[in-house]
Amino acid sequence: MGRRKERRTGTEHDPGRDSADVRAQTPRARVPLGFYLFALSTPLLLALLLEVGLRLGGYGGGHPLFLRDETGLRYRTNPRAAAGYFTAKDAEVPTLYQQDFPVTKPSGTTRIFCLGASTTAGFPYQESPTFPFLIEQRLQMMFPEHRFEVINLGVAAVMSRTVLDFGRSCLEHDPDLVVVYMGHNEFYGVLGAGSTMRLGSSRAAVRAVLVLRQLRIFQLGQRVLGAFTSRKAGSEPTGGAETLMETMAANRTIPIDSKLFQSAQTTFEANLADLVAAATRRGVPVVLCTLVSNERSLPPFVSLDREGMRIDWNPDPVESAPSPARTGDASSRSQGRSDSDARVCDLVQRATNEMDEGVWQNALRDLDAAQAIDSLPARIAYLRGRCEAELGQNAEARRAFARARDLDGLRFRAPSSFNQVIRSYRGRDHVEIADVEQAFRDASPIGSPGKELLLEHVHPNARGYALIAKTVVAQMAKTDLLDLDWSKAPTISDSLFWARSAVTPLDERIGDFQVAVLKSRWPFTDGPTP
Repeated sequence: MGRRKERRTGTEHDPGRDSADVRAQTPRARVPLGFYLFALSTPLLLALLLEVGLRLGGYGGGHPLFLRDETGLRYRTNPRAAAGYFTAKDAEVPTLYQQDFPVTKPSGTTRIFCLGASTTAGFPYQESPTFPFLIEQRLQMMFPEHRFEVINLGVAAVMSRTVLDFGRSCLEHDPDLVVVYMGHNEFYGVLGAGSTMRLGSSRAAVRAVLVLRQLRIFQLGQRVLGAFTSRKAGSEPTGGAETLMETMAANRTIPIDSKLFQSAQTTFEANLADLVAAATRRGVPVVLCTLVSNERSLPPFVSLDREGMRIDWNPDPVESAPSPARTGDASSRSQGRSDSDARVCDLVQRATNEMDEGVWQNALRDLDAAQAIDSLPARIAYLRGRCEAELGQNAEARRAFARARDLDGLRFRAPSSFNQVIRSYRGRDHVEIADVEQAFRDASPIGSPGKELLLEHVHPNARGYALIAKTVVAQMAKTDLLDLDWSKAPTISDSLFWARSAVTPLDERIGDFQVAVLKSRWPFTDGPTP
């Protein structure tokens, strides 16, 4: 019999497919949870071991504000207390003036801490003409039987974040009073809104980074990176050693209505509020000083038009042109001007020529016409102030000079709004306002601070620092601070105080030399710049 052929179906038997199905049905071996924990924890464990090893080996370290001396009985200020805020090479970190005071405050002693940046530190002077030192001298003359400790915690190139941290530290050391002078460095101080060392606008993120910088691993990585970048930079030609002003300024055109400007002011308000709150919780009174800057004798560094673009005035016999902008700055408007921009420049140039000829009223008329087209260039406001001062319109001149300062796109001087923030604390418990700005206005021609009391943009001369000290002490007396019998204190005239003070002509000459060096560089001249 023949075999019946099997009918083929459309599906043929596939041994390979059967084996694949078997594999698919076979359950995979599960990776133990411990494996993942080990994989995640190993890098952390290694990092922890490295951190411990670096600490045991004495590598790096923190930067406390105060250090105990060898006896353990006295604290001294740490010159490198600000190092943790900077990313620059060690030699470039501004240092704190060294002072010491007893760990336990003696009976009959008044302890005052002064907080701030380079003005508090006393730039360009050394110890004697600084306002904390002069506060101590004035108080000692008024109360010779009492002992005063006035500790200067000012350090150059820091903004309110560093001042806040220093303030919290000093509150741990039994102060009777804290004096605060800060605000000029909110844009270009370390961590500032326009600084080369900015860490962003989030205060929480800044705090987190500052904590990380205390880790030895972070410090090691920072040093390695710094060594690499230093070698790379060292292969390129430079224009000489930079000043701090050159080093710190990144965003060199910051319009008054910009987000960056608002970020700086918001940060200033928040840090000042935290500092006052910390002192209030401790029951420590605070004297907040309003800020003073050179309005009348210093033209604005950078003028911005209504679009936030920098104006290059050409020619410019009155104001030195700023240096080239860094990457990220607003564009410069010198070519391709619109008709209205060209008209503004022509009017300002004509006004400048008329001012050179002493025809002040005509110059003011042309400046009015320019301002009607564009009200934002700081140069227009400054030239208006000069004309109004010459014409005896002092109130108008004061407003114009202050407006020019506020509109200056290169923000090395605090704007008026910062003083408004400071004055808003008037009447608060444990807070007094020493109106330094008003004291300088009262002592200046036409009520506008200038070269009589200020050396450059923000730093007073020796007599200006003495005026700050006098203003602060006067506010202490007015509000009966420090548990002293102010009614029995003798009146110390300015001439008597100056004759008895430790300020010498040599101190002033040294300061003049320091300022001459500073003013030979950007932004005061067209000298070397990054």
